[in-house]
Amino acid sequence: MDSSLSFQIFSILIILTAAAWVFYFFYFKKQEKSAAQSKPYLSALKFMAENNNRRAVEKFKEAVREDSDNIDAYLKLGDILRKEGMLKNAARIHRDLSLRSNLKEEDKLKIWFSMGLDYWQLKNLDVAETYFKKLLDQKKYKLQAAPYLVKIYETAGRYKEAAKIIENTGLTKDEKYQTKIVLLKVLEAGLEQEKGEGKAARILYKEALKKKPDCVAAVLYIGESYIKEERVEEALKIWSEFCYKFPPKAKVLFPGLEKTYFEQGNFNKIQELYETILKTDPNNIAACKALSAILRKKGDYDTALTLISDCQNGSEESLNGEVISILFEKGRYKEAAARALESVKSADNGPLQMVKCTACGFTSSELFIKCPQCGTIDEHI
Repeated sequence: MDSSLSFQIFSILIILTAAAWVFYFFYFKKQEKSAAQSKPYLSALKFMAENNNRRAVEKFKEAVREDSDNIDAYLKLGDILRKEGMLKNAARIHRDLSLRSNLKEEDKLKIWFSMGLDYWQLKNLDVAETYFKKLLDQKKYKLQAAPYLVKIYETAGRYKEAAKIIENTGLTKDEKYQTKIVLLKVLEAGLEQEKGEGKAARILYKEALKKKPDCVAAVLYIGESYIKEERVEEALKIWSEFCYKFPPKAKVLFPGLEKTYFEQGNFNKIQELYETILKTDPNNIAACKALSAILRKKGDYDTALTLISDCQNGSEESLNGEVISILFEKGRYKEAAARALESVKSADNGPLQMVKCTACGFTSSELFIKCPQCGTIDEHI
């Protein structure tokens, strides 16, 4: 064989052997290393699934010590720390992770969402908003980020922006958010009313009523807006019409109706309204209570007691205060005292609470749609 050809073959063999060794070290060894390093990561996932966060944290830390490129381990470590209340630590881990230059697009989106949650819980809403907004154009994360943006805008009183997020991200498929858009419209109208823009406010209230005709808050505030402009008849008309259409929600309007009719010297009108409501809704406790109070003030005690007896239908405790007042004013003191003792024992606190926050339990005798205690926006009646 030609010596030059032999040398060429020998050179090729050397190159192939070297390539094989390189391939072994940079592939098989790496695979062996990854397989070894995956054990703490897999253990961490197992502990995480079992809600054993303490052990999961230990294993995720072990996993990232062995492989600093394990993005998911870092991400989940931060998420667990956030759940455990170590918010600053979680934010620091996710922030450091976001600064890496070799991140895949999917990893970047996951990190942004986690950072949004970190700053949301840290109550740094401006920063949280920045990260959630980055995700609005991402189909996979849009519906996860949007509810947080809605809450951020609600908290800041940016009601129009909150409504736009709901409409533009498809949250309107959820009935809860359909109602929320209406309530946001009512709150937006309230801001106009505070600025003295009564007409602009009423336009928004009426838009809310087109979407949700039984929105008692919108009707209440339209009436109040009319009264501020001394358009009393228009206020009485819209309030009374709502009472006839939606008797179960009418109790919110009773105080305003009574006050306005009283100031007009036309108190019989409110009595007629209560009587009409009870004809269509005989077990309307609020109307029964209000009508009974009118009859009591007129001294028509027996009619009031008969009314309550016919209306109670298992709601004796709600009407106890009114019965006690009637018995006392009739001079039947022993019966009144006995009723009062029963009322105390059953923890009857007198007047029926008008509204209650479904999120935190805050109660008030006045209507609210944004809870004064926790800020939740909801229909509370």
